[in-house]
Amino acid sequence: MMQRLGGVLRIVERLCIVLMLGIVVLTAVQVMLRKLASPLVWSNDMTALMLVWVSLLGAVLVQAERDHVRVDFVTALFGPGVKKVLSIGWKLAVIVMLITMVVVSPSILRASLTTYPSTLPISMVWYRGAILAMAVLGSLVLLCQMIEDLHGASDDKAEEGEA
Repeated sequence: MMQRLGGVLRIVERLCIVLMLGIVVLTAVQVMLRKLASPLVWSNDMTALMLVWVSLLGAVLVQAERDHVRVDFVTALFGPGVKKVLSIGWKLAVIVMLITMVVVSPSILRASLTTYPSTLPISMVWYRGAILAMAVLGSLVLLCQMIEDLHGASDDKAEEGEA
């Protein structure tokens, strides 16, 4: 099931790489120009924008790989059947939260249309749009993983962490 999202996730991964490179390059240029007394006034807002996007999209990629940090001292007390139910349950709860974010996002984005960061001539929609993108992609990833879990596909990463 996750293979269906593979192409989209590869694009997201490449976008995250470009954003991280942009953050590093822009920060380095800003430091050098500051030493020359000619700083870029917009660089902080731009790096913040890139950081928001890379953080939220990166979280989706980490979930897609099932690599999030797990605190499993409670689930370690249970057998495989209960662990599976708990895994599906938390995924369902997160999906509900993410869908709520998708439903609420249009009104937040509309309100952001006329709000601007201090040094960039772009709307705050570009910042807050990252939340919508993460919620949609995160929901799809979790839904695919939940379907895999229901069909008995092994959650190798979870089993490694519990071993």
